[in-house]
Amino acid sequence: MKTELIEYHRHEVLIYKNVFGQAQAGSRPCAEAAVLKDFHERAVAWLESQQASTERTETALRELLEMYVQLANSGDCGNWNPEEEDEVIAARAALTTTKPPA
Repeated sequence: MKTELIEYHRHEVLIYKNVFGQAQAGSRPCAEAAVLKDFHERAVAWLESQQASTERTETALRELLEMYVQLANSGDCGNWNPEEEDEVIAARAALTTTKPPA
């Protein structure tokens, strides 16, 4: 059976997650609820920090794209259509798969 091993060193608990998503305690006969709760809270905090980082990156890309397109459309740097550039097309496509900023 394929398993994913997550080792939580601080509490010396091994959790094996099998393909069905069922958790089984490893190195100890029974993992204490407090240990699992602590592990869960840390995992949630990490995921929330990753989400915040993603949102900051999306906002930065959106603002940079808007600034670039405004500059290109102003004519101050020459005349071209930025909407035809591969990078602008790719950035717009990436941003359409994400939610707009609140």
